[in-house]
Amino acid sequence: EGLRIGSDGGNGLRYLATPSDASPENTTADRTTNSIQTDTDIPPVDRFVFVSESCLPVTTLKEMELALFGPRNTESVPASDADEKQQKSKDLHNDPPKPPTKNIESLYNKSWINARSTPNNGYARQLQWDAIRQTDIPPNLVWKADQWMVLTRSHGKAIASLSAQYLEGRPLWPALRKVRASDEMYFSTALSILGILHRPPGISEVEEESNTKQKDSCAGSDIRRRRITYCDWSMGAKNPASFTTLKEWKEVVGKAR
Repeated sequence: EGLRIGSDGGNGLRYLATPSDASPENTTADRTTNSIQTDTDIPPVDRFVFVSESCLPVTTLKEMELALFGPRNTESVPASDADEKQQKSKDLHNDPPKPPTKNIESLYNKSWINARSTPNNGYARQLQWDAIRQTDIPPNLVWKADQWMVLTRSHGKAIASLSAQYLEGRPLWPALRKVRASDEMYFSTALSILGILHRPPGISEVEEESNTKQKDSCAGSDIRRRRITYCDWSMGAKNPASFTTLKEWKEVVGKAR
């Protein structure tokens, strides 16, 4: 449904809207030009951000835009997360910027998927990988990732058309019916089948970003192995740590940022 939102990606605007926003009862006139937004003014959604209803934001919208789309009105591109944080202070209070240039956009036009290509424990082996029949999906194409991720529009469209183009019209989800936490497997495995998420020659195993120094390119040139949410699993429990006091919340905000 999200892929149907908007029709013109050439205007450089990036915000989420739905066709109902442009219905007669919801239209708004510009006070200077008296122009009214219509369905044709709504740009397409070009990032799909997966989060939980229990997630709390730890960045501003402008910081999030910078992380997703890169700096605007400039040719300089942050080479690392540290440089990106430094760039934030320069871009937060600028005048409305121009659309990003193509060379910058290509560096940021990536999905965020913190994926791994092999099980990391017995739970993952028995209840996830082994629960998928090899006749349905070859083991070398099975990947696991955080269910909280970012998909580019092109990757979202590819996944939506997966059944028709690669599976002879059959849906992918029945192959994962017996898998525990199948949402951790579906999107990464779909991208693997599409050839978007993959191991390059010479790399036999791709681990999670937090457990390795492997670079983004080890999972595909269109993938950024970065988390969209922060969870503390350091206690080794079935559920992540919870934060109940103001002091704990301040600490976790600092770590998450």
